[in-house]
Amino acid sequence: MKKRVIVIALIGLLIVGFIFQFVLTWHRTDDETMEATLSKGELVWINKAAVGAWFLGMKMPGLSAIETNDVVYYAYPEDFDNPMYEKERMISRVAGCPGDMLKIRGKTLSVNNKKIPFPQATKLGYRAMFNEGVDVQKLLSKYGITQAESVIDSLGIYEVPLTEKMRDSLRKDPKVDYVRMIKQVRGGANRIFPKSPYRSWSEDDFGPLKIPRVGDVIQIDYRNYDIYRNIIEKFEGHDVISREGEMYIDGKKSNSYTIQNDYYFVLDDNRDRFFDSREFGFVPENYILGKVIGVK
Repeated sequence: MKKRVIVIALIGLLIVGFIFQFVLTWHRTDDETMEATLSKGELVWINKAAVGAWFLGMKMPGLSAIETNDVVYYAYPEDFDNPMYEKERMISRVAGCPGDMLKIRGKTLSVNNKKIPFPQATKLGYRAMFNEGVDVQKLLSKYGITQAESVIDSLGIYEVPLTEKMRDSLRKDPKVDYVRMIKQVRGGANRIFPKSPYRSWSEDDFGPLKIPRVGDVIQIDYRNYDIYRNIIEKFEGHDVISREGEMYIDGKKSNSYTIQNDYYFVLDDNRDRFFDSREFGFVPENYILGKVIGVK
């Protein structure tokens, strides 16, 4: 009897181990970049089988395609020092798939010249001015609003990310003077991908940018190389130098490069409090580790 219990327990452990290795895992969100879709500290389940689990240093085939608007769990693509199992885990929404042409104008995303609606719980950045004497934090708590940052405290001016419902509630409140959307001007080269003097993109006005797919032949020069630097050097393992305005790949002069893998572009639902592809660029397909279950 005792032996049978031990065998059953071992089989149970093997089944659980198999599930967590190949099928499911869980993740607790540690920031507010996906609010109000996911809250900080929220526990979510991840479907690893959908995209293919890693095993013995290789990524297994997935059971489904990765599509625009999927909420995915992935490894931080600019962590070049650690092996895959030690890279920071992140969650964002797929905005562009391999081969897509993507751009953002006035915060609105377009893919292949088709405008993509904001997810239902998207937060956008607003500036709000509250009437004199108002307890701002108490009023914000009334509407479930967090992340407010004081701009001019003496005048009651705050910057705060809001869903459409939150925005409408504040605008109707007699204690609020105004609520206006924040619009970022072009020229965010210090933070916005590809962090190049040849691109004056901002988080609200980005692209157009084609998402690389396997087999694409791209033309490269010193003006656009920053877009593809991580792909060529870090993800696909080639040595590149620029000399006297010419590009050399693995020691050979070249003005073109053939993409070897598929890549994706991700956005956070908290569009103005983000850490997504607008900052770090493309996400390799093999860095996408699962799809978040039960999130639209």
